[in-house]
Amino acid sequence: MMRSWVYILLSGLFGFQSFAQHANYFDTIYYSGGNRAELLVLDSGYVTMVRGVEDTVLQIWEVDKKGATVSFQPFSTNALIGNCGNCFERINPKRFIYAHTLFYTIDSANVQLVKFNPVWDTVKTCNYYFGNTVTTQVYGMKKEKDKILVTGYTYPDSNRYQLLLACFDTALNLLWEKSYARASGGIGGLWGFSIEPTADGGYLIGGLNTTFPTWNVTNKGMLLKTDSSGNEQWRKTLSYPTNNGGALRLAKRSDGNFLFIGPQGVFGGGETYRFGVVDASGTIIKDTLIGPVIDEIGTENLTQTLDGNFVIGGETQEGGWQGHVFKFTEDGDSIWHRYYYRGDRQDFSSLYNFKATADSGFVMAGTHYDVVNNPGTKVIYHWLKKVDQYGCEVQGCESVGLDEIRGPLSSLAIYPNPFGSVAFVNLGSLYLSNGSYQIYDAQGKEVKSEEGIYGNSFEVEKGKLNTGLYTMVILEKGVVLARGKLMVK
Repeated sequence: MMRSWVYILLSGLFGFQSFAQHANYFDTIYYSGGNRAELLVLDSGYVTMVRGVEDTVLQIWEVDKKGATVSFQPFSTNALIGNCGNCFERINPKRFIYAHTLFYTIDSANVQLVKFNPVWDTVKTCNYYFGNTVTTQVYGMKKEKDKILVTGYTYPDSNRYQLLLACFDTALNLLWEKSYARASGGIGGLWGFSIEPTADGGYLIGGLNTTFPTWNVTNKGMLLKTDSSGNEQWRKTLSYPTNNGGALRLAKRSDGNFLFIGPQGVFGGGETYRFGVVDASGTIIKDTLIGPVIDEIGTENLTQTLDGNFVIGGETQEGGWQGHVFKFTEDGDSIWHRYYYRGDRQDFSSLYNFKATADSGFVMAGTHYDVVNNPGTKVIYHWLKKVDQYGCEVQGCESVGLDEIRGPLSSLAIYPNPFGSVAFVNLGSLYLSNGSYQIYDAQGKEVKSEEGIYGNSFEVEKGKLNTGLYTMVILEKGVVLARGKLMVK
């Protein structure tokens, strides 16, 4: 199959771009059907894969570092495609392996692995079922030396899902397969989402332990460790009083241990992140809650950025459907949290995939529903967005010194301004999980402060402030996130 160069000529039709002034930033949409997109960073730019308008066709978009279309290639299948979102690996300079689930009926599905060359011609395909089952789905993939590991679940009967771990060589030959069942607990089962190799040659899997009784759904994060052949060595299910947890994503830390992170419901409503550290023997070194509390926490993808920190995110219903990203250290310290949506409406944008870039920033892939230009039809576009290490969408929206990281000044809105008795402060995409503000007069003297601020908006009372111009500084854990001018009348 030849590379479809005709789509380069039609990129003005299929790709809609709004570039920032700097080449490292872009925001582009491409016409497609939308789904959990795959994403990979190339030396020349990026490649992304997403289910098309036709549910049986995979769209492969290669773009340059500015988001401009380089090539487009369709890959047709004989069933509905379910993108994994974490199943795309480069195995050498000339070969790529991708995996998705093909759905034939509600009770029949298999994993399909595909090997591509650099111009996205198909080299080999492999349709995989676990054992004699009729339903096998993939949710995570990991390249380890000359092996490809996939995880997800298999469905041997009508009541129990079993966590799947299968090992292939890079020629897509199955080397071994294992499933892991729950001994009891009603309808539900175990699902795998994330794989990390361990120093002893084994594998650590992050996943979900879920139960579907008639009156409630119970989701708990889980960890499972195997040897090099997939034989189980230990497993842990992480309980929490609300029973409203989610699948755990994994990453390796600089000390050789592993961090895990996933969504966790909290008392009073909303979700936050459950963060922990575990070693290969199963010892939980740390287990805590971090980050913002919002309506719904998306944990579609976890990736490490080149500055040694991590970003995780997805979609949320907070303020309408939109994407959001949370950046944190390997010890679980919050760095920033931001919301993203395309255009001027928050209701119709989602993010599913994040990949680190050489400038310590990252590129994001998601979906945008155009209800403005296509009212009533919700035309779906594939969405790529490139930001820097601070999550900024344009150059110059932050300033870095030895003791501060300052977010975009435009995100700090104060109204009314000037104000008489009370001013309202809106932080836009910034979200405080335990923040504070400080107010300074024209001579640089601190004249007012308050701690324990949560969310992205709060009130400031005039109190003893005299008429005049002041500077407000927003902080969290000693880090300056934003500054703005405040005028008292």
